[in-house]
Amino acid sequence: MKKIGDLDWAETVRNNLYNPQVDQRANTVRQYLGRQVDAQRDGATDSGLAFAFKLKDKYNQGQGLSIPGDDGWMLSPEYLLNKELYLGHFDDTLVLAMMAARDPSNVMSLAATARLSPRARRRDLVGEILVSVGSESKHDKVRQCVEMAASTSFSDDSVNEIKHIIKTTITDIRKEYFDEMKRSLSEVLQAAVDPRDFVETFFELSEKALIRLDIYSAMVHSLIRSTKVRPLVKILMIENIHRMPKKVKYEVVATIQQMGTDPRNHYLKQELMIALEQAERMARENRGNRRAEMVHIFH
Repeated sequence: MKKIGDLDWAETVRNNLYNPQVDQRANTVRQYLGRQVDAQRDGATDSGLAFAFKLKDKYNQGQGLSIPGDDGWMLSPEYLLNKELYLGHFDDTLVLAMMAARDPSNVMSLAATARLSPRARRRDLVGEILVSVGSESKHDKVRQCVEMAASTSFSDDSVNEIKHIIKTTITDIRKEYFDEMKRSLSEVLQAAVDPRDFVETFFELSEKALIRLDIYSAMVHSLIRSTKVRPLVKILMIENIHRMPKKVKYEVVATIQQMGTDPRNHYLKQELMIALEQAERMARENRGNRRAEMVHIFH
């Protein structure tokens, strides 16, 4: 289960996405890869490599990039599939390669592969990196797509074909996860599954699929408002409110505050207050820790 204390990682991701401190050199990358690197043309920089290693550490700790943002997920497959968007360090070849190989979400791994593959037809180094990803990725579909494109030396036709395959596959995966979430919801309504197992499954599937905000919000509110759902399920949902995108979080707060005077609603409001206070306390502690780190750096 994701902890509220992961706010530091969320801020790191946000900074690397929106305000990256880009080091255009590739001296460390050259040493790491053992060959010449053109930072500009290969899209591989020293600062990108440093972030790729941070990402690897988080993956090894069981974390990923399913981080709630303001109006959805901070980073989504749609962002990666949109070549017009600049994504900070998430545009770095080595970061995309790390995502394609190790991200726990197969939709994110596939999207990273689709974003990286056009570079492979222009730059031999990127092609070699992508082939390595294809042999090591934890996701079968990533390996298959890379193998198919590599067999034609990343020709325009093969790159376009795998991008089409990846978009279709992401849609299929999301539908599969959504169907599984609906089955799980049916089971919890029939009291056929433990509420804790259901809530963890709900968040895990929604984070793996990076489900669309409108669908996510509708499902959360159906659970909160339903008279058939056990109060424990609702309380556990509230305890995990920090895992929801900010817009959904605010909507949930408003919905619960507007509920009537039923005693069960009173418990929900109490749990909501506790969860929000805990989140704010953790945020203050994180801000305090960062200030202390800055004082240490400059003294």
